[in-house]
Amino acid sequence: MQVPTILLVVLLSAMFVVLPWASDADEPEGSDADPDAADPGETGDGDSSGDSSEEKDDTGEGTGTDPGGQTPGDDPPDDPPTDSVTKLHGCIYDIPALEERVVIADIYVITWISPDREYQRVLTDVNGEFTVDFNENVKYISFFKSEYTVKGWCSELKSVGENAGLFQIALRDSSQVDGVHELYDDSGFTVLVSRTNASIFGTIQTVIDGETTAVRGATVSVTDGRISLSTVTDSTGFFTLNLSSGVEYSLTVTCGGFDSYMILGLIPSEEPISINLVQKSNDFFLGMNLPHMLTLVGIVIIVIVSLVALILVRRPTSEDGLHTVNDLQPVKKKKN
Repeated sequence: MQVPTILLVVLLSAMFVVLPWASDADEPEGSDADPDAADPGETGDGDSSGDSSEEKDDTGEGTGTDPGGQTPGDDPPDDPPTDSVTKLHGCIYDIPALEERVVIADIYVITWISPDREYQRVLTDVNGEFTVDFNENVKYISFFKSEYTVKGWCSELKSVGENAGLFQIALRDSSQVDGVHELYDDSGFTVLVSRTNASIFGTIQTVIDGETTAVRGATVSVTDGRISLSTVTDSTGFFTLNLSSGVEYSLTVTCGGFDSYMILGLIPSEEPISINLVQKSNDFFLGMNLPHMLTLVGIVIIVIVSLVALILVRRPTSEDGLHTVNDLQPVKKKKN
């Protein structure tokens, strides 16, 4: 029984010697901790050393976390992949009426983080092309130019509800060259735009005997130098032509019996126009109009024809030296 007792005393003595030494070894240099806090004479038993270790864990010491918050053994943050899409490139075309599509410059291309938070704004160049920055935060794109409307778009754009002109970017793949993704289909366009529809409309009228009268059947023609359209006024003198807004047109009105009428530099608007045609002048000679002139010419012709007929009918003839009028019976000589 003496041997176990001796061993127990030796073990307890070793604990009181080793624990203070281990605590001093763990204490960082320059620490302001009280050196008497780890005095085994005040802890009472070996469990206090475990409490001290837990307090160090709570303060961040001894947990293996570096000052930057990075736990040893964790991988560093990933760098952006070198093959990700960082830019979008596209092309915009105009589709004029009755013509092939053409590239269009100075279209605003705007990217958005949300429908009410703009990210970037650029203009298309003379070739109709644009390039915008792209990342995971960029969700939408829109296109704007005064008096133009988007008429078609590629499959990687999705129209957003009632917000006309705003499209969600939905890339089918991450194909890119040097980070640039081509934002168009095989057709070669990102979007197609055309001028917003507008109209020129109004009435054609004239004044006859002091009263304003609608001119029915008048031909109204417009042209912008590239295309020409025409229509005919109805029974009320009204006409309308659907055209593109923001374009200057030349308008011409023609109708039989009236002088033609022309307006240059006419731009479609919401205001009707009213045109008064003037009847053609009928004065030809001595202040006489055409009907009077024709009547006079007819009378003159009748008089001339009558005189010629009279002369031919009553022309004198000569027979045996005697002059007779051909409407009288010739005088016969008596036989001796």
